[in-house]
Amino acid sequence: MRFSRTGYDKDMAGRFMFFLLFVVFLGEQTSADSLSVQQQRREISRASTLARLAARAARQDRLETAAVEFEKAQIRLENVASVKLDSRLQKPFTEASNLLRQVHQQLSEAGVALRPLELPEGLLQEEAKGPGGSPRRKRGRPKKSSRALPVSFSQEVAPLLVAKCGRCHIDARKGGFSLATYGDLLRGSEESGRVVVGGNASSSFLIELVASGEMPRGTDRITPQELQMLVRWVNQGIENDSTSPTTPLRKLTGENTREGLPALRQAKAAETATGDETVRFALDIAPILQEACTGCHGNRRPRAELNLTTFQGLWAGGDSGSTVSPGDPGQSLLLMRLKGEGGDRMPLNREPLPIEAIGQIETWIREGARFDGSSQSASLSRINSLARAEVSTPEELNVMRKDLAAKKWHLAIPDEQAQHVQTNRFFITGNLPLARLAELGQLAESQVQQVTKLFRHPEDKPWLKSRMTIVAFAHRYDYSEFGIMVEQREVPASWRGHWGYDGVDAYAAVYPAVRGDFDNRVLLGQQIAGVYVASQGGGRLPRWFVEGAARAAAAKLDSGDPRVKAWEKQIPSAIARLQKPDDFMQGKLSLELEATLGYGFVRNLLKKPAKVQQLLGEAGAGAEFDVTFRRIYRTSPTELAAIWLDRMGR
Repeated sequence: MRFSRTGYDKDMAGRFMFFLLFVVFLGEQTSADSLSVQQQRREISRASTLARLAARAARQDRLETAAVEFEKAQIRLENVASVKLDSRLQKPFTEASNLLRQVHQQLSEAGVALRPLELPEGLLQEEAKGPGGSPRRKRGRPKKSSRALPVSFSQEVAPLLVAKCGRCHIDARKGGFSLATYGDLLRGSEESGRVVVGGNASSSFLIELVASGEMPRGTDRITPQELQMLVRWVNQGIENDSTSPTTPLRKLTGENTREGLPALRQAKAAETATGDETVRFALDIAPILQEACTGCHGNRRPRAELNLTTFQGLWAGGDSGSTVSPGDPGQSLLLMRLKGEGGDRMPLNREPLPIEAIGQIETWIREGARFDGSSQSASLSRINSLARAEVSTPEELNVMRKDLAAKKWHLAIPDEQAQHVQTNRFFITGNLPLARLAELGQLAESQVQQVTKLFRHPEDKPWLKSRMTIVAFAHRYDYSEFGIMVEQREVPASWRGHWGYDGVDAYAAVYPAVRGDFDNRVLLGQQIAGVYVASQGGGRLPRWFVEGAARAAAAKLDSGDPRVKAWEKQIPSAIARLQKPDDFMQGKLSLELEATLGYGFVRNLLKKPAKVQQLLGEAGAGAEFDVTFRRIYRTSPTELAAIWLDRMGR
């Protein structure tokens, strides 16, 4: 992996003065005796993540961003190196150190002025072992070897990709990256572009991800020998010795292509709850299953093909058949396993569930195992959050949201104390001065009426059940850190704010303008609109629709705002990226492209606001979005999107 850019200013002393001061500050704040094992592990993990973000930014020719991200990574790892490292963390520290050295060299070659890494060699004795613990040849004169034989894509590379990466990138398209065929592999990722460069493994993002341990996730790690084979294949020119670049890899390796979740094994669909049940699935059962079962029965290679992250997966069952027999607890495999009957007690290798929890599950099954959540395909955590929000008072929600805000802040920026301001409708927290937080609070208050008026919200009803949280950051890298550490994603570089809603939590994260390069009033109005629309839809609306509505509201507030103008300019290029009209509805595009096209489409829908209001109302009452959309607009979202695209002159 190499980056190049001519004419880049190597004199970055001024730019990094702040970070050098931050090193001193961080050293003063964290003494050698104050870093616990958990803190050391967290800092090592953050340093690795930030280094990868720096490498990604450099590949996209954003060298200033790369420099900032790498400096943060360097500060964190050097801070860990200054303390007595716990022996259990020797391996992850060594891997992180090696990653930082690699990225440091790559950035330096690209012309980025970085200070030297200060990582003591004494802590790196584990470099003598590979990622899997296998010994490596000691340094010294390299052994002579014969010329490497060509690596076969069909016989060696394809079987490895199917076995280790197939669930996420063949059966699915996670991260906008597919490995279904050789051609898909060459096309690369929607976000990062090409992932393999023929003849140059060091410039191949795929090799970087595997070598750093970031991919594949889960238990099936790629061994050093397998990594070496991949490197050889790339360096030999990424040759394809199969019949066609469009041949599915599973077919190439003799496997049948999977079609997602197992077919439903139940004799009939789950019944909808009547409201008379003494135990509710969304409120009572979902959190039990989420806590006790999703470790083994999660999204990545669920044990026994039983995925318990959704009600749909629970109802579908696994290799042993259906898990629930409505009305008959004694014949329900789920309950039998939890009691240790007919096989190993579940959860495996953990303490048995409390008698009270098993009793709740038994009662739920006896009463018909009915479903009362927002969507059978929604995550258990989401349907539980929506159910908790439904039964909580506004005061209880206020307390929960403040507590969540404090936890998120500590996770994102643990070494800086946040300040707080409260208004009638908002709780504002962040590392800005109190006066600035108060100003943002008043701006947010001024936008609520504008947003609710746009969506025709009744004036006599509250716009939200409880206060909305606004997390405001003084620096761009604080905002980016929030996305990485709290939301487990990289916030697009062009974003200055985004919203989040799951019922219990309703928040906006913003990096407001300082010098008037855009209007903070519009920025806040956008996030308020996102939370409002998501809440009115009962958490059942697709992300593209809510984000599109949020941006449409911002455009209504001020169509001349620089951010709004940028969205308008992006629409033609975003349309050009589409393979199908509904690609932006199916999660096949990056967050920014999805939001841009959602904005254009929903802005068109808002020409008839009464229909949008009806859609929000019926979705909030429990109706399925696609079914309601078709009834209101007399066509599906996909078909209407195709009409909209034709009008745009595609």
